[in-house]
Amino acid sequence: MSSHRITRTAGLALSIAALAAPGALASNTPQTLMSPDAQDAAAGRGTYSAPEVTVIKVPASATDDRSDGSGGFQWTDAGIGAGGMLGLIVLAGGCAALVTHRPHRRSTAAQPTAR
Repeated sequence: MSSHRITRTAGLALSIAALAAPGALASNTPQTLMSPDAQDAAAGRGTYSAPEVTVIKVPASATDDRSDGSGGFQWTDAGIGAGGMLGLIVLAGGCAALVTHRPHRRSTAAQPTAR
């Protein structure tokens, strides 16, 4: 058997498998048209089994990270982040330049002369 025929057969088999797989998965999971509330009621889950919720109020001063209490935009943190990102971009660009730079080689084969 030639390699072209094997490749073509394998490609066809993979294509058929890729088309058949979603259909096989869809047929195994039943679809329900009931609302989530109706599904909960049918399963015996109601509002009586809802968890108890406790609300805790946090004072506004506890959420403020700044010592001066202004709570505004922190320019120093933004500058550090921007500088770090700029450094990473420069580093990545330098690495890309080193990897892609290839010196031209002169061919050692005899070059035909122009007439």
